[in-house]
Amino acid sequence: SYEMAEDEQLFGSCDASLVCYHNRMLAATHSRHDLVQVWHLLLEIVSVKSECYSRYMQFMSGELVCRVLEYYLRIRDVQAVATISSFVTAHNMSVEKKARIKVRDTELRERAEFYKKIYSQILIRWGLLNSECKLLKCMQRNNQVVHEFSRGDKIKCVICHYLVKGLNSICSVCQHGGHPHHLRDWFSAIGECPAGCGCMWLQMEL
Repeated sequence: SYEMAEDEQLFGSCDASLVCYHNRMLAATHSRHDLVQVWHLLLEIVSVKSECYSRYMQFMSGELVCRVLEYYLRIRDVQAVATISSFVTAHNMSVEKKARIKVRDTELRERAEFYKKIYSQILIRWGLLNSECKLLKCMQRNNQVVHEFSRGDKIKCVICHYLVKGLNSICSVCQHGGHPHHLRDWFSAIGECPAGCGCMWLQMEL
């Protein structure tokens, strides 16, 4: 929901346990009792000190997260999959190797990444660009983290036709993109990609 997207956290100045606690309270506020349990589970996992982590604990934490993601993928809850998998990615980037939550199922990881791309575009439609930037930091492409700023390959905005400097958004289906504010204005009135390719995927709702 828009209300949860406004306030949910993936990472930030606070540590992972505080992110879990915040999201657990947010889920409770919106009567998402399933997510209350999920964030409580993640809180228990990330609260274990790295020096106490064993291979068995790493394996079990990964398996538990896999089961959670499988459930939300099965019911097609885009927001839950994107938020949970993004949190796991952010957490893994901030801890030493032995304390990382390993999702070993490659197909599951790829499906979760695709849901992140869908959720990224939904956040743009809602005008939550700060949330989208945070999400982009937790998205991976060819095992590299995708940042919100273009570092090398500059794209031309499909609407104004100028090169995009800095923040840009790209459709994961048709690969057309441009300035987020241009795209948001366009898709608030017209559902089809402005490039004329016929892509309609941004009409997807949660």
